[in-house]
Amino acid sequence: DADDERCSYRSVIDPYFTNSANLYCFDSAPPYTINTDYSTLCSAGNVLMIPRSDDLGLNCADGSLLVGYDSYECDTTTGELGASVIDDAVLTVYSKCITTDSPVCTDVTIEPSQGSKLYVDPAFKITTIDLITIAQETEGETSGETSGETSGETSGETSGETSGDTSGDTSGRRRRATEDQVYYPLVCISGYGFASEVEAVYGFCSGVTDAVNTFTTHESVTDASCYALCPANPTSYGADTPGNFNRANIDSTKRSGSVTSATVACVEGYMLAHDAPTTYEFTCTGTTEGAAQSGVYSCGDNCPVCVPACPADPTLSNVANSDDVANLKTVASSAAIASGAVIK
Repeated sequence: DADDERCSYRSVIDPYFTNSANLYCFDSAPPYTINTDYSTLCSAGNVLMIPRSDDLGLNCADGSLLVGYDSYECDTTTGELGASVIDDAVLTVYSKCITTDSPVCTDVTIEPSQGSKLYVDPAFKITTIDLITIAQETEGETSGETSGETSGETSGETSGETSGDTSGDTSGRRRRATEDQVYYPLVCISGYGFASEVEAVYGFCSGVTDAVNTFTTHESVTDASCYALCPANPTSYGADTPGNFNRANIDSTKRSGSVTSATVACVEGYMLAHDAPTTYEFTCTGTTEGAAQSGVYSCGDNCPVCVPACPADPTLSNVANSDDVANLKTVASSAAIASGAVIK
């Protein structure tokens, strides 16, 4: 598109990849089959000098394996390359070629069907990342120290590590990473989400069990648990929901802890009273063990009350005091009327 802003590839290549061995840069997204006769190493000084609107893609030559980001997105509205990574205070521009026998975590952006509910955000182009095993520090040890060396380990497990733990310290011991550890953006599997007050969760892969990746989260993350979401347009607001309530008009799933103001609908033949509030606040509560989208709403002491509506086109039998009105034959009302409303 002629109106698109183009991105300078060198804005990422120069500070991050000019010293990268075996790493090739391309002006499009992967996958690639590298032909070394025409492909260009990122370390070459003349690679991709002209700004482009395509994403910057990377791959490694045969015999090497790419870990980290497969590509960096070109934002054609701003002309910024890799802004979603570069502008984030925790994320790191990281694409590296390693030996094929190095310990890694694969398919990290594919939603796991079992085990951990955490995986790498598929909005980012990442396939494989380093597997970093970590030692544990007993409570009370000085900050920055670990109980063992982390950078050279190759096993996916460490002594005392619980394979299902993804959120950090639950038993008086905490996992620690090196200061230069690369973190990735994490999300919950479908039907689950982080608590509403959690803005972002970052982590690295610290174990693999039965092809399920385990993540250890950044020290800034206070709660990396995945809670069942509350469904859109819920038909109940707890165990005491009356049968004449139809739904709350909430157009999307909500995270646990969130409060949503919504209108409501009653079943046919019922309406809110004429002087009732038009909206109600619904609080979502989800559990970590519940099924997907099994979160429930509550409305405290201000819940909607559906009452019988006055029918459309009422007969005289529907008018309680019709005998008191001389010569009354009909009452004109083309629609049902809420209790307490006055028609003229």
